[in-house]
Amino acid sequence: MIKELIGKPTERFKVDYKVYQKLQKIALKHLNVTDMNRLRDRYEGQKFYDSFLIRSYAEIAMEKFLQEDFINWDLKDDNKSYKPKFNYKGQSAELISANLESYPLVPKGTYDIGIIAFINVDSREVQLLGYASQKELISHIDSYSMSPMFENLYFGHLKTFDFLTLFQD
Repeated sequence: MIKELIGKPTERFKVDYKVYQKLQKIALKHLNVTDMNRLRDRYEGQKFYDSFLIRSYAEIAMEKFLQEDFINWDLKDDNKSYKPKFNYKGQSAELISANLESYPLVPKGTYDIGIIAFINVDSREVQLLGYASQKELISHIDSYSMSPMFENLYFGHLKTFDFLTLFQD
């Protein structure tokens, strides 16, 4: 669904299989299970695992794109809500990531720009679409279809991408 909506150049990255295995180990530790078979029996565990990979793949792609190490792997291993801080062109950046089957949720918080990333978890591929100011992102959201459970955390779903600024050196 989202693949057809993007329609513009992206920065593409592939997450190495060794890094995937490292992330899998960290996620299983946070969920307190020893292997994937036990995880698949728990819906919430699978949802956390998928969200963890989506967020982590986007973080790894940003590191590759910016050619700088931002992820503190010890903190990522110890704290299940760990999130590295990114800056792009001197502005604080929020990574806004989603799988290719959903629209990204624009989080509330303090950041200058939001960087949009789509992730294919199965193939470990990341597409960095572009970025926009928080104000610009908010002007392009749809909050009507958002669950009331998420209203305190997110402004709404981003359903258009043609206004994003492409990455340039």
